Amino acid sequence: MKKQNGVSLITLVITIVIAIILSSIALSSGVLNIGDKAQFLSFDMEISQFRDNIKTRIADIGAQMMSKDPFTQHAISKAQFYNFVARGLADRDFDFLSRENRLKMLTEEQANAIPCTIIEKNYAEEYLSLKDRKVDTYYANKQELSYFITPLGNVFCWPPYSSDGRSYVDGITAAKSMTGEDLKGSDATNPSLNPTVKITFLNGEEIIVSNSAPSNNNISKGSQVIDRSLPSIWYSEETRSNEEHVKKYGVAQGYTFEGYDRSQ
Repeated sequence: MKKQNGVSLITLVITIVIAIILSSIALSSGVLNIGDKAQFLSFDMEISQFRDNIKTRIADIGAQMMSKDPFTQHAISKAQFYNFVARGLADRDFDFLSRENRLKMLTEEQANAIPCTIIEKNYAEEYLSLKDRKVDTYYANKQELSYFITPLGNVFCWPPYSSDGRSYVDGITAAKSMTGEDLKGSDATNPSLNPTVKITFLNGEEIIVSNSAPSNNNISKGSQVIDRSLPSIWYSEETRSNEEHVKKYGVAQGYTFEGYDRSQ
């Protein structure tokens, strides 16, 4: 009887110790999950607020410009406005009435054809309250995000924000492999595992991202043709090491419009 009681007591002690260890692990895991979710919620709110600020800015400049394309006299499309604001052309000193500045606005056809426009960060920080956020990638930790906007107004980032085993570009949309699998951790920016990845938004817009450097991503002529089946965002060792570009746009690259002239 004593032996049985002794065995029961030892078993009870072991059970209690194991329960304490498991509870500690569960508590620690729960704290980490709560922290991760809080960080993701902050990221989601930043993207949402940034998108709202862009729309407010467009409403402001639309009223100033009477929402008329100065050349066609047609209503300026949202795609034209999104591109115009993303490029940092709608600051307080912008004289839209000058011919030089009017030629910088894309035609409606061109604006609709471009998969997305990279957002000029200095302008966005000053006029659109963009917050500075960094993420870890395959190449390095604390990489400064680049932000983009599509013709239909989807605002998103690259590199993506990793959370819960997925790679989010906004609070809802996650990048996937070209065959449709979720990408976790740094897989989304690993050129060996994923030379290209795909982003598909709820409204059907698709973006292809390349984990290599672009050959030519400057749109300088109004008649230039864009192939939507090809990448429109690039991130690599080369793009993240370009200090001048990173300061202006972040570590990724997208279509730019240096010297764009719609009369060409």
